This record gives sequence, C-alpha cells and structure tokens, in this order.
Amino acid sequence: MIPFHQMMEDLASRIPSSESASTGPHRPSWLVAFTAVAVLLGLLFAGCGAARPSKFYELSVPSKAATERQADRYPVSVLMGPIFASHLYREDHIVYSSKGQSMGTYEYERWVEPQPR
Repeated sequence: MIPFHQMMEDLASRIPSSESASTGPHRPSWLVAFTAVAVLLGLLFAGCGAARPSKFYELSVPSKAATERQADRYPVSVLMGPIFASHLYREDHIVYSSKGQSMGTYEYERWVEPQPR
C-alpha cells in the first residue's frame, strides 16, 4: 500500500505549477494538492445529510372511566348518516387549512395509519 504523503506528492507532481512573484511565499506542492483534495471532498459531502424524520400521530381512545354514560340532559337522540370528506383525508398525511381558503398536507407529519373509509 502506498503511504498517503507519497500519494499526495505524486498527485502534486502531476499538477503544473506556475510560480510568479505575485503568488507570495512558496508552498510545497503536496500541500496545494492536499488542500485541493480536501476542498473537493468537502464540496462533495456538503450535499449529503440525513432526511428529516417523519413524525407519526395517533388519536387514542379515552379510558373507560371517561366514557361512562352520564344521565341524559335532554331527551333527544341524534342520528348520523355517512360522512363524506375531501380526498386529502384518504391517506395518512395530516391535513391543514390556511384561513379556510386552501388545504394542504404536511410533508413530514403523518397519522399512524390511514383514516377508515
């Protein structure tokens, strides 16, 4: 296996050097090559990163004590028919509304499972 400094010197020897008086003090060519490789690797890995994790939410059923039936205050029964909703509610995305005008879904927030149909 080739030592790292020897590999850098070999790489630096392949890069043409144009020394002039305005470039300042002389820098070893391996240092220039090493810096160039470090910058290129930094740029390459700059775009890498973990995606934001999705958050999952679930509505839980209240405890039995909270659901015990209390005496009816009014002698009225309410009958409900099938409930119809927007197509946005058919998936596991959490839906939001903006001033009642438009609806959308959050990208990273979801229900644990899709809503029943």
